[in-house]
Amino acid sequence: MTPHILHVQASYGRWTKEAYGTAQGVYQADVTIDTIRNSNTYQVLTPKETRELIADLGNNSSLYLTPLLAGADPKRAWEMLRLFER
Repeated sequence: MTPHILHVQASYGRWTKEAYGTAQGVYQADVTIDTIRNSNTYQVLTPKETRELIADLGNNSSLYLTPLLAGADPKRAWEMLRLFER
């Protein structure tokens, strides 16, 4: 998923810079794997970690799954969704 996440972050960084003159929010101008890991914007979790996150979110929060993020392989996306379902 790393190259897909990097692509999304870099694209949004360019778009916000073009629109506002500077990259906005989590869309930093110089996105690296380290800035993504440290930002907590995207989390790649185990099933146990996902259950813990859901429990911690409470009733007024949302959990977003992005299985086809920026051109991710559909086969891997289905694997992730089936794992989440189980």
